[in-house]
Amino acid sequence: MNNMGFVIVEVCANNGINSDALEEFEAENPDIAVLRMECLSLCGLCARQPYALVNGKRVTARSVNECLERVKDKIAAELDEYAEEDPYEE
Repeated sequence: MNNMGFVIVEVCANNGINSDALEEFEAENPDIAVLRMECLSLCGLCARQPYALVNGKRVTARSVNECLERVKDKIAAELDEYAEEDPYEE
């Protein structure tokens, strides 16, 4: 199997997800690019709940830990799209 997937997680520097839990997530997943942006222009959402963008798709939850779990699930789904066997592999 050949995994060609690449995942980018973007978080707003002012959102609750930008926490120690995110630091732990990064340490556990060094192959995932986590970008802390000054602003992602989703201020209404940002003020209400933790969220992140996984390859540009919104992931939200009521708590930071729940959001990170959903981020992990979304990453797995994104990578599964690229986990198909190489048609040239014998």
